[in-house]
Amino acid sequence: NGSGPNQFGKYKSAYMKKGFPADQIETIFKYLNTTPSGLNMSQCLLQVDSYGGAINRVSPTATAVPQRSSIMKLQYQAYWNNAARPGQTHESPYREMAQGYLDWINKFYSQVYAAMGGTPDPQKDPSGTVDGCYYNYPDSVLGTHADQRIDQAMWLYFLDNFRNNKRNLVNIKRYWDPENYFHSPQSIPLQ
Repeated sequence: NGSGPNQFGKYKSAYMKKGFPADQIETIFKYLNTTPSGLNMSQCLLQVDSYGGAINRVSPTATAVPQRSSIMKLQYQAYWNNAARPGQTHESPYREMAQGYLDWINKFYSQVYAAMGGTPDPQKDPSGTVDGCYYNYPDSVLGTHADQRIDQAMWLYFLDNFRNNKRNLVNIKRYWDPENYFHSPQSIPLQ
């Protein structure tokens, strides 16, 4: 591919309404300065995008995306090269390599948000710092239809726009896609 041979990757996300609390800064520093055995961390990072301005002038209920008071969007990223031939990525040692990167990013993320149960859940954040996750970086660790935690994931992506607001996404899904033609492990459920 354009980014190199056999490039693999994992994304996670979070919205922030305030600057980083001290415990998050310490955890971020720790993970960005840790090299798990056998891994090349040169393509593992936390990207911080600024938000605000016109984005914040739109009502949280005007579109599916409710994070209209955020000042940052965070992109947790891990990329790795894998010399496996097609069809061999789930064989040893490639499976273990991938698992090492996935373990690193998943532990990093859950530790940054440990005080909120391991995710940037605004309902579990008395400080009002976090504002959920970004839907276009699908993260099956947050929940899927298969593991019956789809509501947990959809809440983090869409907050009250998922089920609670007048124009909630479940009702819109029922109206426009009653046969569930457009489905994925993290698609909007019909029920």
